[in-house]
Amino acid sequence: MTRIAAAVALLLGVIAVFFNFSCGVTIPEQASVVAGTGAEVQGRFDGACTHHNSDASLVKNSKVGLDPGSISLLSWNSQKGRHDAFGADFTRLEQGIDLVLLQEAVIDETLKNRLQLSGRQWNMAIAFELDQTEVGLLSASGASPVSACADRVPEPLLVLPKTILVTTYPLAGMSEELLVVNVHMVNFTLTSEAL
Repeated sequence: MTRIAAAVALLLGVIAVFFNFSCGVTIPEQASVVAGTGAEVQGRFDGACTHHNSDASLVKNSKVGLDPGSISLLSWNSQKGRHDAFGADFTRLEQGIDLVLLQEAVIDETLKNRLQLSGRQWNMAIAFELDQTEVGLLSASGASPVSACADRVPEPLLVLPKTILVTTYPLAGMSEELLVVNVHMVNFTLTSEAL
């Protein structure tokens, strides 16, 4: 049974690699993070942890930051914004939310407009490019992120990288920061032995 499962996995992997790279998929050589405010890209850096805010004492001693007594979160696999109602749904769902975590995010005009309207600052970990459009994880908040870093691991069958984006945010009136992990992973085994 395990030889059959391995053969099927290999065959699926070969088909997936052919399908991915023949359909306009490009995988960057290393993990990277794009930082932005509203609709504007502010910078691009490799996946190593990068501090956005150089004056930590300013953040720690201010009231700027997330309210530590009440933090709301929206986590959504946006499926690359493919659905016609994505823009309207995003606007409705993100109202009053402190942190927005999107998986399979695409920074297209629809999402840029929504981020601009909400005034959110964001970081996006790039997983791959599909037809020259970057796809990945996006974490956004009205609070300025303190730091961000990204990493990725190729999934076993499709070879597309699964990505993790780790961001820290200031907490109002506190010296501690909130660590936010946005992840898009595959969880499976070929056999039930692990279970």
